[in-house]
Amino acid sequence: MYNQPTCTSNDVITGWAENCNFDISAPSKLFFQDIDDSFASESDAKDSAVWGTKIASKFILPTPYVQEFDDNSEEDTYYTSPINAIDKFIREGKTKFKFRLLYDPCLYKRLRGLNGSNQRLIIVDNNNNVIGTSADGVAFKGVLSGTLRVEKWIHSDGSNPSFIPIMFTVESGIERNDEVAIFEANFNIKGLNGVQPASLTIVGTPSGTEIVVDVAQACDGTAITGITETTDFKVLKADGTTEEAVTVVAETGTTGRYTLTGVAFETGGTANLDDVITLGSAYYQGTAVAITF
Repeated sequence: MYNQPTCTSNDVITGWAENCNFDISAPSKLFFQDIDDSFASESDAKDSAVWGTKIASKFILPTPYVQEFDDNSEEDTYYTSPINAIDKFIREGKTKFKFRLLYDPCLYKRLRGLNGSNQRLIIVDNNNNVIGTSADGVAFKGVLSGTLRVEKWIHSDGSNPSFIPIMFTVESGIERNDEVAIFEANFNIKGLNGVQPASLTIVGTPSGTEIVVDVAQACDGTAITGITETTDFKVLKADGTTEEAVTVVAETGTTGRYTLTGVAFETGGTANLDDVITLGSAYYQGTAVAITF
Protein backbone atom coordinates (compact mmCIF):
# COMPACT_ATOMS: atom_id res chain seq x y z
CA MET A 1 0.00 0.00 0.00
CA TYR A 2 0.95 3.64 -0.33
CA ASN A 3 1.49 5.27 3.03
CA GLN A 4 -2.07 6.58 2.61
CA PRO A 5 -4.99 6.43 3.23
CA THR A 6 -4.38 3.67 5.79
CA CYS A 7 -1.68 5.66 7.58
CA THR A 8 -3.49 8.99 7.61
CA SER A 9 -6.64 10.29 9.21
CA ASN A 10 -8.65 13.47 9.38
CA ASP A 11 -8.53 13.17 13.16
CA VAL A 12 -5.51 14.52 15.00
CA ILE A 13 -4.25 11.34 16.62
CA THR A 14 -0.65 10.43 17.33
CA GLY A 15 -0.46 6.65 17.38
CA TRP A 16 1.93 5.17 14.84
CA ALA A 17 2.21 1.96 12.88
CA GLU A 18 5.44 0.14 12.07
CA ASN A 19 4.66 -0.19 8.36
CA CYS A 20 4.24 3.58 8.03
CA ASN A 21 7.70 4.31 9.36
CA PHE A 22 9.36 4.67 5.97
CA ASP A 23 13.12 4.96 6.11
CA ILE A 24 13.45 7.89 3.72
CA SER A 25 16.99 8.34 2.45
CA ALA A 26 18.79 10.74 0.11
CA PRO A 27 17.47 11.12 -3.47
CA SER A 28 19.12 8.62 -5.79
CA LYS A 29 17.28 8.93 -9.12
CA LEU A 30 14.80 11.35 -10.69
CA PHE A 31 11.87 10.60 -12.96
CA PHE A 32 10.34 13.61 -14.69
CA GLN A 33 6.74 12.97 -15.67
CA ASP A 34 4.42 14.63 -18.17
CA ILE A 35 2.12 17.08 -16.38
CA ASP A 36 -1.05 15.22 -17.46
CA ASP A 37 0.27 11.71 -16.84
CA SER A 38 -0.34 9.49 -13.80
CA PHE A 39 -0.40 5.85 -12.76
CA ALA A 40 -4.06 4.87 -12.59
CA SER A 41 -3.66 2.58 -9.58
CA GLU A 42 -1.26 1.30 -6.98
CA SER A 43 -0.77 -1.92 -8.94
CA ASP A 44 0.21 0.10 -12.03
CA ALA A 45 2.63 2.20 -10.00
CA LYS A 46 4.33 -0.99 -8.79
CA ASP A 47 4.43 -2.67 -12.23
CA SER A 48 7.77 -2.45 -14.07
CA ALA A 49 6.03 -3.09 -17.41
CA VAL A 50 3.83 -0.01 -16.94
CA TRP A 51 6.92 2.08 -16.17
CA GLY A 52 8.54 0.72 -19.34
CA THR A 53 5.53 1.65 -21.45
CA LYS A 54 5.49 5.18 -20.06
CA ILE A 55 9.22 5.59 -20.69
CA ALA A 56 8.89 4.32 -24.27
CA SER A 57 6.02 6.78 -24.79
CA LYS A 58 8.18 9.55 -23.23
CA PHE A 59 5.59 10.27 -20.56
CA ILE A 60 8.34 9.55 -18.04
CA LEU A 61 11.95 10.71 -18.42
CA PRO A 62 14.44 8.98 -16.10
CA THR A 63 17.72 10.70 -15.29
CA PRO A 64 21.05 9.13 -14.35
CA TYR A 65 21.90 8.82 -10.66
CA VAL A 66 21.89 11.91 -8.45
CA GLN A 67 25.41 12.65 -7.22
CA GLU A 68 24.73 15.61 -4.92
CA PHE A 69 21.61 17.11 -3.40
CA ASP A 70 20.77 20.39 -1.63
CA ASP A 71 17.52 21.22 0.12
CA ASN A 72 17.20 24.98 -0.44
CA SER A 73 13.63 25.22 0.83
CA GLU A 74 12.38 28.52 2.18
CA GLU A 75 11.52 29.05 5.81
CA ASP A 76 7.86 29.63 6.62
CA THR A 77 6.90 33.32 6.83
CA TYR A 78 5.47 34.79 10.03
CA TYR A 79 4.49 38.31 10.98
CA THR A 80 5.45 39.47 14.45
CA SER A 81 3.37 42.31 15.88
CA PRO A 82 5.58 45.21 17.02
CA ILE A 83 3.03 46.01 19.71
CA ASN A 84 2.33 42.70 21.41
CA ALA A 85 5.03 40.46 19.81
CA ILE A 86 2.41 37.89 18.80
CA ASP A 87 3.40 35.83 15.74
CA LYS A 88 0.94 35.34 12.91
CA PHE A 89 1.52 32.68 10.24
CA ILE A 90 1.59 34.20 6.75
CA ARG A 91 2.60 31.45 4.33
CA GLU A 92 4.45 28.19 4.03
CA GLY A 93 7.90 28.41 2.50
CA LYS A 94 8.40 26.91 -0.97
CA THR A 95 10.13 23.54 -1.19
CA LYS A 96 13.22 23.95 -3.39
CA PHE A 97 15.64 21.20 -4.35
CA LYS A 98 18.89 21.30 -6.28
CA PHE A 99 20.13 18.05 -7.77
CA ARG A 100 23.49 17.48 -9.44
CA LEU A 101 24.08 14.81 -12.08
CA LEU A 102 27.41 13.89 -13.63
CA TYR A 103 28.03 16.11 -16.63
CA ASP A 104 27.40 14.51 -20.02
CA PRO A 105 27.33 17.10 -22.84
CA CYS A 106 24.80 15.14 -24.91
CA LEU A 107 22.46 14.58 -21.97
CA TYR A 108 22.92 18.17 -20.81
CA LYS A 109 21.83 19.56 -24.17
CA ARG A 110 18.68 17.42 -24.14
CA LEU A 111 17.86 18.21 -20.50
CA ARG A 112 18.06 21.93 -21.25
CA GLY A 113 14.96 21.35 -23.39
CA LEU A 114 13.00 20.98 -20.13
CA ASN A 115 13.55 24.63 -19.24
CA GLY A 116 10.32 26.54 -19.30
CA SER A 117 8.20 23.39 -19.24
CA ASN A 118 5.91 22.12 -16.51
CA GLN A 119 6.89 18.67 -15.31
CA ARG A 120 6.07 16.42 -12.43
CA LEU A 121 8.84 14.80 -10.40
CA ILE A 122 8.98 11.36 -8.83
CA ILE A 123 11.99 10.82 -6.57
CA VAL A 124 13.48 7.40 -5.81
CA ASP A 125 15.76 7.37 -2.77
CA ASN A 126 18.72 5.19 -1.82
CA ASN A 127 16.39 2.76 -0.04
CA ASN A 128 14.24 2.20 -3.14
CA ASN A 129 11.37 4.30 -1.80
CA VAL A 130 9.32 5.86 -4.59
CA ILE A 131 8.07 9.29 -3.53
CA GLY A 132 5.25 11.14 -5.25
CA THR A 133 1.73 12.29 -4.54
CA SER A 134 -1.80 10.87 -4.55
CA ALA A 135 -4.86 12.99 -3.89
CA ASP A 136 -7.19 9.99 -3.58
CA GLY A 137 -4.86 7.22 -2.41
CA VAL A 138 -5.33 5.43 -5.75
CA ALA A 139 -3.77 7.35 -8.66
CA PHE A 140 -0.05 8.06 -8.27
CA LYS A 141 2.05 10.79 -9.90
CA GLY A 142 4.95 13.13 -9.29
CA VAL A 143 4.67 16.51 -7.62
CA LEU A 144 4.19 19.45 -9.99
CA SER A 145 6.99 21.91 -10.62
CA GLY A 146 6.66 25.59 -9.94
CA THR A 147 10.14 26.14 -11.32
CA LEU A 148 12.23 23.64 -13.26
CA ARG A 149 15.56 24.90 -14.42
CA VAL A 150 18.55 23.03 -15.80
CA GLU A 151 21.21 25.57 -14.91
CA LYS A 152 24.66 26.31 -16.32
CA TRP A 153 26.85 23.22 -16.05
CA ILE A 154 29.45 23.31 -13.30
CA HIS A 155 33.09 22.91 -14.29
CA SER A 156 35.29 20.61 -12.24
CA ASP A 157 37.68 22.36 -9.85
CA GLY A 158 40.07 19.42 -9.84
CA SER A 159 38.71 17.87 -6.66
CA ASN A 160 35.28 16.88 -8.00
CA PRO A 161 33.70 16.04 -11.39
CA SER A 162 31.72 18.41 -13.57
CA PHE A 163 28.00 18.49 -12.84
CA ILE A 164 24.61 19.18 -14.41
CA PRO A 165 22.64 21.23 -11.82
CA ILE A 166 18.86 20.96 -11.81
CA MET A 167 16.73 23.33 -9.73
CA PHE A 168 13.23 22.11 -8.89
CA THR A 169 10.68 24.13 -6.92
CA VAL A 170 7.51 22.33 -5.82
CA GLU A 171 4.38 24.19 -6.90
CA SER A 172 2.00 22.86 -4.26
CA GLY A 173 2.80 22.25 -0.62
CA ILE A 174 -0.49 20.37 -0.37
CA GLU A 175 0.64 17.86 -3.01
CA ARG A 176 4.01 17.28 -1.40
CA ASN A 177 3.10 17.44 2.28
CA ASP A 178 -0.58 16.57 2.71
CA GLU A 179 -1.03 14.20 -0.24
CA VAL A 180 2.38 12.52 -0.18
CA ALA A 181 2.38 8.92 -1.42
CA ILE A 182 5.32 6.57 -0.83
CA PHE A 183 5.92 2.93 -1.60
CA GLU A 184 8.94 0.67 -1.84
CA ALA A 185 9.64 -0.52 -5.39
CA ASN A 186 9.67 -4.31 -5.80
CA PHE A 187 11.74 -4.17 -9.00
CA ASN A 188 15.00 -2.53 -10.06
CA ILE A 189 13.48 0.89 -10.62
CA LYS A 190 16.84 2.64 -10.40
CA GLY A 191 18.02 0.53 -13.33
CA LEU A 192 15.47 2.12 -15.68
CA ASN A 193 16.97 4.27 -18.41
CA GLY A 194 15.34 6.77 -20.71
CA VAL A 195 15.00 6.85 -24.48
CA GLN A 196 18.40 7.26 -26.15
CA PRO A 197 18.95 8.97 -29.50
CA ALA A 198 20.23 6.76 -32.31
CA SER A 199 21.93 7.68 -35.57
CA LEU A 200 21.49 5.81 -38.86
CA THR A 201 24.06 5.80 -41.65
CA ILE A 202 23.47 4.35 -45.12
CA VAL A 203 26.29 2.00 -46.16
CA GLY A 204 27.10 1.72 -49.86
CA THR A 205 24.47 2.40 -52.51
CA PRO A 206 20.88 1.31 -51.78
CA SER A 207 18.65 -0.30 -54.38
CA GLY A 208 14.94 -0.65 -54.85
CA THR A 209 14.98 -3.88 -52.86
CA GLU A 210 17.85 -3.54 -50.38
CA ILE A 211 19.25 -0.95 -47.97
CA VAL A 212 22.27 -1.47 -45.72
CA VAL A 213 22.31 0.78 -42.67
CA ASP A 214 24.49 1.19 -39.59
CA VAL A 215 22.64 1.97 -36.34
CA ALA A 216 24.54 3.46 -33.41
CA GLN A 217 24.06 5.52 -30.30
CA ALA A 218 24.11 9.14 -31.42
CA CYS A 219 26.42 10.51 -28.74
CA ASP A 220 29.31 8.02 -28.57
CA GLY A 221 28.80 5.99 -31.73
CA THR A 222 28.41 2.66 -29.93
CA ALA A 223 26.79 0.15 -32.29
CA ILE A 224 23.23 -0.87 -31.45
CA THR A 225 22.88 -4.59 -31.91
CA GLY A 226 20.03 -7.06 -31.65
CA ILE A 227 17.33 -5.47 -33.83
CA THR A 228 15.40 -8.39 -35.30
CA GLU A 229 11.86 -7.13 -35.95
CA THR A 230 10.99 -5.72 -39.38
CA THR A 231 8.53 -3.39 -37.66
CA ASP A 232 11.43 -1.74 -35.79
CA PHE A 233 12.39 0.03 -39.02
CA LYS A 234 10.34 2.52 -41.03
CA VAL A 235 11.09 3.22 -44.68
CA LEU A 236 9.14 6.03 -46.35
CA LYS A 237 8.81 6.65 -50.07
CA ALA A 238 9.82 9.91 -51.73
CA ASP A 239 6.47 11.54 -50.89
CA GLY A 240 7.51 11.45 -47.22
CA THR A 241 4.31 9.76 -46.01
CA THR A 242 3.81 6.45 -47.80
CA GLU A 243 5.44 3.61 -45.92
CA GLU A 244 7.21 0.78 -47.74
CA ALA A 245 7.13 -2.51 -45.85
CA VAL A 246 10.44 -3.99 -44.72
CA THR A 247 10.10 -7.73 -45.31
CA VAL A 248 13.43 -8.94 -43.88
CA VAL A 249 15.90 -7.53 -41.35
CA ALA A 250 19.31 -9.19 -41.08
CA GLU A 251 22.22 -8.06 -38.93
CA THR A 252 25.40 -8.68 -40.93
CA GLY A 253 28.84 -9.67 -39.69
CA THR A 254 29.49 -6.06 -38.68
CA THR A 255 27.96 -5.24 -35.30
CA GLY A 256 25.06 -2.82 -35.65
CA ARG A 257 24.89 -3.14 -39.45
CA TYR A 258 21.55 -4.22 -40.88
CA THR A 259 20.37 -5.22 -44.32
CA LEU A 260 16.77 -4.19 -44.94
CA THR A 261 14.93 -6.00 -47.70
CA GLY A 262 11.79 -4.69 -49.38
CA VAL A 263 9.95 -4.61 -52.69
CA ALA A 264 9.89 -1.00 -53.87
CA PHE A 265 12.24 1.31 -51.99
CA GLU A 266 12.51 4.71 -53.69
CA THR A 267 15.37 7.12 -54.14
CA GLY A 268 14.52 10.30 -52.27
CA GLY A 269 12.82 8.34 -49.51
CA THR A 270 14.03 7.92 -45.93
CA ALA A 271 14.96 5.13 -43.54
CA ASN A 272 14.57 5.36 -39.79
CA LEU A 273 13.72 3.44 -36.66
CA ASP A 274 9.98 3.16 -36.10
CA ASP A 275 9.49 5.87 -33.45
CA VAL A 276 10.83 4.45 -30.15
CA ILE A 277 11.99 0.84 -30.27
CA THR A 278 12.64 -1.42 -27.29
CA LEU A 279 15.68 -3.67 -27.02
CA GLY A 280 15.63 -5.49 -23.71
CA SER A 281 15.58 -2.71 -21.12
CA ALA A 282 16.88 -0.05 -23.54
CA TYR A 283 14.88 2.37 -25.68
CA TYR A 284 16.08 4.10 -28.85
CA GLN A 285 14.72 6.81 -31.14
CA GLY A 286 16.38 7.45 -34.49
CA THR A 287 16.72 10.32 -36.93
CA ALA A 288 15.67 9.68 -40.53
CA VAL A 289 18.39 9.30 -43.16
CA ALA A 290 17.90 9.92 -46.90
CA ILE A 291 17.91 7.05 -49.40
CA THR A 292 19.71 7.91 -52.62
CA PHE A 293 20.47 5.58 -55.50
